[in-house]
Amino acid sequence: MGNTPCSAADAKNGMHCGTVTAAEERTQMAIWALASAPLLMSNDIAAVPTASRLLLQNTEVLAINQDALGRMCFRFMADAASGAQGWKKELASGQVVVALVNMGEAAQPISFRFEQIGFSAFTQVQLRDVYAAASLGVHTGGFTSSPIEPHDTLLLTLQFVPLYTEDL
Repeated sequence: MGNTPCSAADAKNGMHCGTVTAAEERTQMAIWALASAPLLMSNDIAAVPTASRLLLQNTEVLAINQDALGRMCFRFMADAASGAQGWKKELASGQVVVALVNMGEAAQPISFRFEQIGFSAFTQVQLRDVYAAASLGVHTGGFTSSPIEPHDTLLLTLQFVPLYTEDL
Protein backbone atom coordinates (compact mmCIF):
# COMPACT_ATOMS: atom_id res chain seq x y z
CA MET A 1 0.00 0.00 0.00
CA GLY A 2 3.05 2.08 -0.49
CA ASN A 3 4.99 4.62 1.49
CA THR A 4 3.69 5.48 4.93
CA PRO A 5 5.38 8.01 7.22
CA CYS A 6 5.33 7.23 10.91
CA SER A 7 6.33 8.82 14.16
CA ALA A 8 9.32 7.97 16.35
CA ALA A 9 6.92 6.08 18.63
CA ASP A 10 5.71 3.99 15.68
CA ALA A 11 9.30 3.21 14.66
CA LYS A 12 10.14 2.25 18.26
CA ASN A 13 7.19 -0.19 18.23
CA GLY A 14 8.31 -2.03 15.11
CA MET A 15 6.68 -0.07 12.26
CA HIS A 16 8.64 0.17 9.01
CA CYS A 17 8.73 3.91 8.45
CA GLY A 18 8.44 4.88 4.81
CA THR A 19 7.21 1.47 3.64
CA VAL A 20 4.80 -1.23 4.66
CA THR A 21 5.81 -4.80 3.90
CA ALA A 22 3.47 -7.27 2.18
CA ALA A 23 3.12 -9.08 5.52
CA GLU A 24 2.11 -5.84 7.23
CA GLU A 25 -0.40 -5.14 4.46
CA ARG A 26 -2.04 -8.51 5.12
CA THR A 27 -2.14 -7.75 8.85
CA GLN A 28 -3.69 -4.31 8.25
CA MET A 29 -6.34 -5.79 5.95
CA ALA A 30 -7.17 -8.59 8.38
CA ILE A 31 -7.63 -6.27 11.35
CA TRP A 32 -9.59 -3.79 9.20
CA ALA A 33 -11.92 -6.59 8.05
CA LEU A 34 -12.42 -7.93 11.55
CA ALA A 35 -13.05 -4.44 12.93
CA SER A 36 -16.02 -3.87 10.57
CA ALA A 37 -14.48 -0.46 9.89
CA PRO A 38 -14.59 1.71 6.77
CA LEU A 39 -11.54 1.30 4.54
CA LEU A 40 -9.88 4.61 3.77
CA MET A 41 -7.06 4.87 1.25
CA SER A 42 -5.00 8.07 1.13
CA ASN A 43 -2.78 7.22 -1.78
CA ASP A 44 -2.88 7.26 -5.56
CA ILE A 45 -5.10 4.24 -6.29
CA ALA A 46 -3.79 4.06 -9.87
CA ALA A 47 -0.26 3.61 -8.51
CA VAL A 48 -1.07 0.76 -6.10
CA PRO A 49 1.15 -2.26 -6.88
CA THR A 50 -0.62 -5.32 -8.29
CA ALA A 51 -0.16 -7.47 -5.17
CA SER A 52 -1.57 -4.70 -2.98
CA ARG A 53 -4.50 -4.15 -5.38
CA LEU A 54 -5.35 -7.88 -5.27
CA LEU A 55 -5.33 -7.75 -1.48
CA LEU A 56 -7.62 -4.70 -1.49
CA GLN A 57 -9.99 -6.47 -3.90
CA ASN A 58 -10.05 -9.85 -2.10
CA THR A 59 -13.78 -10.62 -2.04
CA GLU A 60 -13.52 -12.94 0.99
CA VAL A 61 -11.81 -10.23 3.05
CA LEU A 62 -14.33 -7.63 1.89
CA ALA A 63 -17.20 -9.98 2.83
CA ILE A 64 -15.78 -10.36 6.35
CA ASN A 65 -15.72 -6.59 6.73
CA GLN A 66 -19.20 -6.12 5.27
CA ASP A 67 -20.87 -8.98 7.17
CA ALA A 68 -24.50 -8.19 8.03
CA LEU A 69 -24.03 -9.02 11.72
CA GLY A 70 -21.64 -6.06 11.97
CA ARG A 71 -19.88 -7.43 15.03
CA MET A 72 -16.62 -5.90 16.16
CA CYS A 73 -13.69 -8.24 16.71
CA PHE A 74 -11.93 -8.81 19.99
CA ARG A 75 -8.55 -10.15 20.93
CA PHE A 76 -8.86 -13.53 22.64
CA MET A 77 -5.15 -14.23 22.98
CA ALA A 78 -1.99 -12.18 23.44
CA ASP A 79 1.47 -13.41 24.33
CA ALA A 80 3.68 -10.40 25.11
CA ALA A 81 6.87 -12.48 25.06
CA SER A 82 6.41 -13.93 21.56
CA GLY A 83 4.16 -11.28 20.01
CA ALA A 84 1.53 -13.90 19.09
CA GLN A 85 -2.06 -12.62 19.02
CA GLY A 86 -5.44 -14.10 18.20
CA TRP A 87 -8.43 -12.00 17.10
CA LYS A 88 -12.00 -13.29 16.63
CA LYS A 89 -15.12 -12.07 14.82
CA GLU A 90 -18.49 -13.83 14.54
CA LEU A 91 -20.35 -13.72 11.22
CA ALA A 92 -24.08 -13.81 10.47
CA SER A 93 -23.60 -17.18 8.73
CA GLY A 94 -22.49 -18.79 12.01
CA GLN A 95 -18.88 -18.86 10.87
CA VAL A 96 -16.14 -17.43 13.04
CA VAL A 97 -13.19 -15.53 11.60
CA VAL A 98 -9.85 -15.78 13.37
CA ALA A 99 -6.75 -13.74 12.65
CA LEU A 100 -3.53 -15.23 14.00
CA VAL A 101 -1.11 -12.30 14.10
CA ASN A 102 2.64 -12.56 14.63
CA MET A 103 3.87 -9.23 15.97
CA GLY A 104 7.15 -10.89 16.96
CA GLU A 105 10.48 -10.62 15.17
CA ALA A 106 10.82 -14.32 14.27
CA ALA A 107 8.61 -16.72 12.34
CA GLN A 108 6.53 -18.86 14.68
CA PRO A 109 3.55 -21.21 14.68
CA ILE A 110 0.55 -19.93 16.63
CA SER A 111 -1.89 -22.23 18.42
CA PHE A 112 -5.34 -21.74 19.86
CA ARG A 113 -8.04 -23.92 21.34
CA PHE A 114 -11.52 -23.85 19.84
CA GLU A 115 -12.91 -23.21 23.33
CA GLN A 116 -11.19 -19.79 23.23
CA ILE A 117 -13.46 -18.72 20.37
CA GLY A 118 -16.75 -20.26 21.47
CA PHE A 119 -16.71 -23.83 20.16
CA SER A 120 -16.63 -26.85 22.47
CA ALA A 121 -13.46 -28.92 22.65
CA PHE A 122 -15.29 -31.73 20.81
CA THR A 123 -16.71 -29.70 17.92
CA GLN A 124 -15.52 -30.56 14.45
CA VAL A 125 -14.49 -27.37 12.67
CA GLN A 126 -13.70 -26.80 8.99
CA LEU A 127 -10.86 -24.27 8.61
CA ARG A 128 -10.19 -22.14 5.54
CA ASP A 129 -7.15 -19.95 4.87
CA VAL A 130 -8.74 -16.79 3.46
CA TYR A 131 -5.61 -15.31 1.83
CA ALA A 132 -4.58 -18.62 0.23
CA ALA A 133 -8.23 -19.45 -0.62
CA ALA A 134 -7.54 -22.99 0.57
CA SER A 135 -9.14 -25.49 2.92
CA LEU A 136 -7.06 -26.51 5.93
CA GLY A 137 -9.30 -29.48 6.67
CA VAL A 138 -11.51 -30.45 9.60
CA HIS A 139 -10.04 -30.14 13.10
CA THR A 140 -11.22 -30.94 16.61
CA GLY A 141 -10.02 -29.27 19.81
CA GLY A 142 -7.80 -26.60 18.33
CA PHE A 143 -5.37 -25.60 15.64
CA THR A 144 -1.66 -24.89 15.29
CA SER A 145 -0.55 -22.92 12.26
CA SER A 146 2.55 -23.40 10.18
CA PRO A 147 5.16 -20.77 11.11
CA ILE A 148 3.80 -17.27 10.48
CA GLU A 149 6.39 -14.72 9.38
CA PRO A 150 7.05 -11.61 11.53
CA HIS A 151 4.28 -8.98 11.29
CA ASP A 152 2.18 -11.32 9.13
CA THR A 153 -1.29 -12.76 9.71
CA LEU A 154 -3.02 -16.03 8.98
CA LEU A 155 -6.67 -15.15 8.34
CA LEU A 156 -9.03 -18.09 8.89
CA THR A 157 -12.73 -18.80 8.63
CA LEU A 158 -14.05 -21.55 10.88
CA GLN A 159 -17.30 -23.41 10.23
CA PHE A 160 -19.02 -25.93 12.49
CA VAL A 161 -19.23 -29.41 10.91
CA PRO A 162 -22.08 -31.61 12.21
CA LEU A 163 -21.08 -35.01 13.58
CA TYR A 164 -24.16 -36.61 12.05
CA THR A 165 -25.50 -35.75 8.63
CA GLU A 166 -28.18 -38.43 8.23
CA ASP A 167 -31.80 -37.78 9.13
CA LEU A 168 -32.75 -39.49 12.37
